[in-house]
Amino acid sequence: MNGEPDFHPEAVEFHRNGVSGRGFWNVLFGTTVDGQTRTFLAIVPSSPEWGECFVLDADLVGQHNVGFGINSWRGDHYMRQVIEAINAHTLRENIEFFGEDGYRSEPIVVTPFWNVA
Repeated sequence: MNGEPDFHPEAVEFHRNGVSGRGFWNVLFGTTVDGQTRTFLAIVPSSPEWGECFVLDADLVGQHNVGFGINSWRGDHYMRQVIEAINAHTLRENIEFFGEDGYRSEPIVVTPFWNVA
């Protein structure tokens, strides 16, 4: 174990706010909290800065609970895995659309503010 939480991506989708709005990614994933499997939703802007990974418990949102301290989760704990899921999803979509030797969009790269080995 490398200190990161377990992470099991379930769905990855890109959205945009209107015609010219800033795009963002939604990543639905499973993780374990206090021995219970939970489903979380991560929201990441299309060009994120380090730390711009917003995480909510999807089941609590379904219960209309978005309260601070109740449905508050450390996005920085999941960010690397969320970005990897987004990049894997993008690569799969590009291969499906353009083929193995076709166009590949650039992966999302987020540089942490500290040096991670």
